[in-house]
Amino acid sequence: MNPACKSKRAVATGVVASLLMFAAVDHASAIDAAGALRKIARVADDVPIAKLDDVATEAASSRFARDLVEKAGGRFDDVAERTKVLRKILKESAEGLPPSVVKQLDALEGSSQEAMAVLAKGSKRIGNAVPDVAERGRLLAEGGAETLLTVGRYEDLADDAVRFSTAVRASKLPKPSGGSLSLEDFGDFFVKQGDRGKNFWDKYVKKNWKVWLGSAALATVLATPDEYLDQAGNLLEGAAQKLARVGGRLLGVALTTAGTFIEATLWELVSAFVKRPLGATIVAVGGLLALNGLYRPLRSVWGLLGNGTTQSRRRRSRPST
Repeated sequence: MNPACKSKRAVATGVVASLLMFAAVDHASAIDAAGALRKIARVADDVPIAKLDDVATEAASSRFARDLVEKAGGRFDDVAERTKVLRKILKESAEGLPPSVVKQLDALEGSSQEAMAVLAKGSKRIGNAVPDVAERGRLLAEGGAETLLTVGRYEDLADDAVRFSTAVRASKLPKPSGGSLSLEDFGDFFVKQGDRGKNFWDKYVKKNWKVWLGSAALATVLATPDEYLDQAGNLLEGAAQKLARVGGRLLGVALTTAGTFIEATLWELVSAFVKRPLGATIVAVGGLLALNGLYRPLRSVWGLLGNGTTQSRRRRSRPST
């Protein structure tokens, strides 16, 4: 079969699936979910949305919808309250869309309503937060429905999705086995891990994004989170050292000091620690830690940086030839 025909057939199949998946249970009409989401995100009509036909059956759809309802002060287990809150989310997300589409969104019920509310909120956030229309299209086409669910639940991750997408295109997020992470991996992680994944991201990744780039460390955590994270999303004991062996000493320092009083200040000092004589830097870090009783981070940082420091001193002490 001609590749162009295959592509058209795949798009047509996806449209039919989205129409059927979001059919209102007690209503004769069905909604073109993909079309509505594209309009909300303000992208071209031919942008595909991966995995949209699976999303209504995702447990995360209901879990994320519950979070949105409760965040708005409603009770998810109360059908009337849940429906009222979700309809409001859909109405706000669909502002400016044709009245016929708004009416169809308002008619959704049950799991279709829950999924579409989160997806629509994610599309709206991407439409508002990402000025580049090409990047918005990539987030929908490559990130798919799971990225829309993620941004719908955690609106602040829209910017992180863009950074992730940029790093993927630059081949800066390799996998241990070869190849690269994809934007789909971003959404998949948060859909599966929920608040656990969000806590890990906020505490260890968001503030230290650059030190994750260029190694397989992030791909390793995303692929096997149970080996590195506890149930709250904090690193397990020894995880920072394991990841430092993959991602380098500076990543190890960032992970070891994450969430402590010294995190922001230490980054300025680490550069000096690596590049300059040690005296003043050691005194500054030691004094800072002594004031706050944070001796354990110092021991961890020293262990992570010790090898590089020793080698640097040996090089300086060698007689010139």
